[in-house]
Amino acid sequence: MEKALEYKEIKMEYYEHSDVIRNKITILQQEIAVLKSRIQEHGTGHIHTAISVIDHRIAELTEEFAEAQKQRNR
Repeated sequence: MEKALEYKEIKMEYYEHSDVIRNKITILQQEIAVLKSRIQEHGTGHIHTAISVIDHRIAELTEEFAEAQKQRNR
């Protein structure tokens, strides 16, 4: 009985972790949209850099999400 409870707790942890990752990705995508709306013809190179960094973080989180999904399906 104890093992079944432990397994259930681990399984729930993956569900929660996946939800957190999905929420982070959504928020970062929204932030990119805001930053893109602030780009001007000159003087906004820092915004382009920020978008690039956030895009990279989204890619990392997407990989992490895929891994969490694999763990969840075990």
